[in-house]
Amino acid sequence: MANVIPPVATMTANLRLIEGDTIDSAIAYLKALVHDERIEFNPLYGTNPSADSTPVSASWDTLKNAILQTWNDALVRHT
Repeated sequence: MANVIPPVATMTANLRLIEGDTIDSAIAYLKALVHDERIEFNPLYGTNPSADSTPVSASWDTLKNAILQTWNDALVRHT
């Protein structure tokens, strides 16, 4: 039937977590945002983000040089 509200709805969200967040903290944030206890949150797959690493390395220099060769006016820096 085209004019009937379904008894169940599902949604999939593809999230990218940053350092400091976890799968659990992301779910807690979404639950607080939705604020409806009837809605269930079930992670299908996920990993917590890895820690930041220093960009000071030969790999960083290679990446920086490739960027600057492509866009010579780009600002390439690390924090």
